[in-house]
Amino acid sequence: MTIARGSELAFAVEQLLAEYPTYDVTGDDDPVGAVLTIHDLTDPGRVGDAVDLKLTPGQVQDLLLLVQSERDTQRRAQSDGDGQCGHCGGTGESGALQPTTHVLAWFPGELLDKDSAADGWELYDVVQWRAGGTPLARLGGTLLDGAVELLGQVADVLGDDHEVVAFQRGTYDIDGFGYPSFDIQARPIEEPPADDGSRP
Repeated sequence: MTIARGSELAFAVEQLLAEYPTYDVTGDDDPVGAVLTIHDLTDPGRVGDAVDLKLTPGQVQDLLLLVQSERDTQRRAQSDGDGQCGHCGGTGESGALQPTTHVLAWFPGELLDKDSAADGWELYDVVQWRAGGTPLARLGGTLLDGAVELLGQVADVLGDDHEVVAFQRGTYDIDGFGYPSFDIQARPIEEPPADDGSRP
């Protein structure tokens, strides 16, 4: 069996980050959310130079989701699993497992209610958002806030049993004016099944 080298891993991750479409969750022009450093130690007696891969916040989320989905796939492949792919949920369609679940939108209170005090961020379940329903919660903040300021508040509302895996900036339209919003992907945190001794 051929052993993969650390340099090959670094190259593969670098190509993934360069080619896979990502988004900037902070709104900055050129943000760095993390630096992934890989040392190639596969050649005995020789240590190659470290490779530093700079990741935008969007790329951090994409890579985290990829690893989490692969972990879910491997768990489902066990004898007590359902055998479905953790990336697509068994649909065979790219991106089908994690649709938008919530929408965070800026509510222009001064425009709609003639009351500037009613301005604020509103968090909706995506079904209620599309139906023009009631928000789950109103959050603090300003019109200029981005993911850095808002992500913690959203996580608090959704609770410890949900994990936010994507937070994508967008806009929505009211009477021809665009207002900021975020499409959110959150999924329930599932407890791993009890080990009945059947796993290798």
